[in-house]
Amino acid sequence: AVRWTTVLGSPAAGQPGFDTSHVYVPLRTGQLVAVSLGDGAIAWVADLPTTLAPTPGKGAVYVANENTIHSIQVSDAAVQWQIHLNARVSAPLLWNTGWLIVGLESGEIVALRSEDGQAVWRKSLTSAIRVQPAIEGDRLFVALDDGRVVCLNLMTGQLVWQQTLGDSATGIVALEDSLFVGAKDSFFYCLSPSPAISNLSSY
Repeated sequence: AVRWTTVLGSPAAGQPGFDTSHVYVPLRTGQLVAVSLGDGAIAWVADLPTTLAPTPGKGAVYVANENTIHSIQVSDAAVQWQIHLNARVSAPLLWNTGWLIVGLESGEIVALRSEDGQAVWRKSLTSAIRVQPAIEGDRLFVALDDGRVVCLNLMTGQLVWQQTLGDSATGIVALEDSLFVGAKDSFFYCLSPSPAISNLSSY
């Protein structure tokens, strides 16, 4: 059953983002709209173009537009901070417990402090990043265009291990004891997140 319907006035430009109270929809008009999940009411509209899914996290929504990242308040869309990077943001941003992880077209992964946008570390992985990374514990998992999946230490960016799949990934999900990756070679992979275990299963 349809709970509510809201007219946005323009088609969506990309995937929406969600938190517990709102859905954040990027529009082709270059606007970002916050819609209440409870009743479909529009909370605010901001002039903020993007084709990547907005990423909510602890009172803020993070939006990537080409090589610029904006942090705006959930309550009223006021800008908290913005930073410019040296390459285009090519994957949906990932927020997790104060970390904001950014994947770039240049193949660089950047770890920012979400409260102020300061870079904690950055690392070149030499292949474009188009899939949202995943975090489990102190490990960051990144899928690359060249078919590699890399595991990095979240605190430092140091490489822990890497595994090459049959093709580039379409999605990645990290659990405590398993890493699941869908790939363009029509296989679904299950990897161990532990470097001590080298098993690779595909289905």
